[in-house]
Amino acid sequence: MHRKTAYEILTNGNPIEYILNSFAQEHEGDFVIAQCLIMSFASRTVINSNGLHVLVTGESGKGKSHAFDTMIQHIPQDSRLDGRVSDKALFYAEDLKPGTALCLDDVSLSDSMQETLKGVTTSFKKPFIYRTVNKDRKGQVCIIPERCVWWIAKKEGTGDDQIWNRMLTCWIDDSREQDEKVLVRELASAAALPTEETLNRDEVIVCQQIWEQLSPVYVVIPYATRIRFTSSANRRNPGMLLDLIKSIACLCQFQREKTQAHGQPVIYANIDDFRYANRIYQALNGESGSQITKLTRSESDLITVLRSGKQEFTAAELSKLTGSSERTIRKQICGYNSYGKDYSGLLEKCPAVSYLDRTVTDEEWRVRRSCKCFVWDDEVYQNWVSGGGCWLDSEGSDQDKQSPDHDDDRSGRAGENPHRTGTPTPDDSDNSGVESENTSYYKNNNTKNTKGREGEGAYEAPAPDYPSPTADFAPTPHNTGYENKKDPTALSKSDTKTEGRDKHPDSPGPDDLPPQKREQVRLTIAAIDPEAYTTVHGIHSGPCAICGAKWVHYTEKQPPGDKGEEKTSRVLCQKCYSKAVARVSLSFITLPGTLNTARMVEADKDYGRCPICNLGGISWYDNETKTGICSTCYSREQARNGGGQ
Repeated sequence: MHRKTAYEILTNGNPIEYILNSFAQEHEGDFVIAQCLIMSFASRTVINSNGLHVLVTGESGKGKSHAFDTMIQHIPQDSRLDGRVSDKALFYAEDLKPGTALCLDDVSLSDSMQETLKGVTTSFKKPFIYRTVNKDRKGQVCIIPERCVWWIAKKEGTGDDQIWNRMLTCWIDDSREQDEKVLVRELASAAALPTEETLNRDEVIVCQQIWEQLSPVYVVIPYATRIRFTSSANRRNPGMLLDLIKSIACLCQFQREKTQAHGQPVIYANIDDFRYANRIYQALNGESGSQITKLTRSESDLITVLRSGKQEFTAAELSKLTGSSERTIRKQICGYNSYGKDYSGLLEKCPAVSYLDRTVTDEEWRVRRSCKCFVWDDEVYQNWVSGGGCWLDSEGSDQDKQSPDHDDDRSGRAGENPHRTGTPTPDDSDNSGVESENTSYYKNNNTKNTKGREGEGAYEAPAPDYPSPTADFAPTPHNTGYENKKDPTALSKSDTKTEGRDKHPDSPGPDDLPPQKREQVRLTIAAIDPEAYTTVHGIHSGPCAICGAKWVHYTEKQPPGDKGEEKTSRVLCQKCYSKAVARVSLSFITLPGTLNTARMVEADKDYGRCPICNLGGISWYDNETKTGICSTCYSREQARNGGGQ
């Protein structure tokens, strides 16, 4: 009976959705992780796949182990291996079959195990050979079978960059909404009586039969030359998207066009397979993972704070903003060593983070102390994360599905397009609908995601709300296809939630603000006198009187004659204050010959304020004349000297 049901699902239903529905009966949320595990296990059945492996990171106690335990029950028992293993145990395991899922939960990979994993994943299509000596000092050849897939769960990840590059990197959902849902499920389960279905569910057996009835196939993607990426710097990520498409087609092999080539069964992937794979790929570059950046959830949250508008932070300031201890902040940024294992921090992972040694004066106690100041460069960060876009080029038609040898000369060079930013043009979305969905997610990912991808926005007119793609593949009783077809401009109230995570509304426009704040929003840079503002201690919430940014660093000085009056001091963010300083500094004119910028070098210590504008600190210093100026005045003088030549 179970075998017949599995065959019906494979031929007329949606096997991916069926497995996800069964997974959801035992585990709350984390559908992106579930999908990655499904695609990983399916990749072993694709003849021309390089294999998909999964790395899940997240805080302890948030469900990584339970997600693995739940999914591994849905695959045949002879095709899974879990529990603890020693470094060389896999080479001597007699019951290890080709295509086995190796589940390593909360395991720190030793250097030897890392080298094994790299070798096995590289030689995915053939057995991995290990030569050693036995107890009789005679040569012995040990083999790990081909097509084994690796599932690894670790709080802060494991292995070096080469390990991370070989994995689909997912985050466990550790949101407060998810915590509440898990609690409700646990309480309901504790209050219910046991049933026969609870102990041995038919759906689990059917899922095992689905995997048993899948046969190895060679998957052709007829439209592969039309797939575009914003960046091809990481050569493994495009291959992973292609393998996702092949895995989806393999699971639906009974519903795809088939042929034979050189004695091998061949199926053709259709456009739906790309749509589904692209949603997973974009989710892994958004709120559910970090396929491009290889960051953990906690590191991504810290970057959200670093992008608040200020350029320099101390560990104490970051501790106040995040609620984490200073020791935790330093570990996340600088890395740490635990039990002989080195864990890299943001200084190593993210090129936008650097540090300086500063001497800070405590005005209250008149004490000078040295501290490490972390510096953020948002422009470098934007370039670093801009490679996650993917879409299908509009040129070509559905005839690509009919002939794999279709030659589309008009589509140009496949792969990277340096002039695109990941957002297709309106013309791109007229053909298949794929691009418009990708654009919706790309915009949603850059404007509303609160897990390390957004900038603290200015007050502007709200953008139209788009559904998150993760909602499209959340298993629901009414979801019978690859996607929920919704009007992206008209969402119901239920659509404002995605997998237990509320969507964050857009920043309010000026008309939505109280009258006092409306006046602040209307301020311009020209109306700001930098000398009328002073630095606030630490970082305070805004909004900025000019752009409406969330975090502010300068407040207006209260005039002495107005102390008795109720007057609200306006506040500015770092960027707007810097623009106001630059505007004032550029208005100064120095006498010809008084400054020689050619002899100036960058200042390596604090020389005080600029003597010309009296606004910025001295950044350029002439050791011969003992004079220095700020960076704005230096740029002005350089421009004037260049203009006179």
